[in-house]
Amino acid sequence: MLFRDSVLLDRIFRVFDTNHDEMINFSEFISCLSALSNKATPEEKLRLSFNIYDTDDDGLISKEELATMVAATMREHEIVMSSDDIEKVVRGTLNEIQPSRENYISFEEYKSLVAKKPQTLSILTLNISSIISEYTEAHGISLATPREGAEAAMGAKASGTNSAPSSARSGYKEPSSSRSVRKSSRAEGKGL
Repeated sequence: MLFRDSVLLDRIFRVFDTNHDEMINFSEFISCLSALSNKATPEEKLRLSFNIYDTDDDGLISKEELATMVAATMREHEIVMSSDDIEKVVRGTLNEIQPSRENYISFEEYKSLVAKKPQTLSILTLNISSIISEYTEAHGISLATPREGAEAAMGAKASGTNSAPSSARSGYKEPSSSRSVRKSSRAEGKGL
């Protein structure tokens, strides 16, 4: 399970559903992968983190938004905290920041806080290559590059064995268009 807490999952979904159609299209999906990858810049991670906390998208993190997201994050990591403890964390954060507007954190103020605690952004980094590798190994999927597939076919021809690339032997078929992928994914009840 990627997320245990629906509040956190819902917020991340809404940050990436930029056209607000209640679906993540391919462009939004790629944007999500890019922002969560280890190739994203610290500024991109900072903006993403701020946007997750700013649940009403007004450009400020309110005391209530901070409390909601701290509670969701604690649940996500299976850390049990009372509402009084969450309130102490929120109050401590606001006291540390000393926001110019009472009980509201601006992006610049958030940026200053994160600069003191850069590990805050580390949870927003996924090693996409590692995840894909683990998934393909677990499901017996070969992801040979076109060059590797061609080299394997050429080697097989020379030795007189099956000349089909590993992707063909594994039953993988390149979709004719992204539209057909969507149709088949929906027909099977699976998302992209």
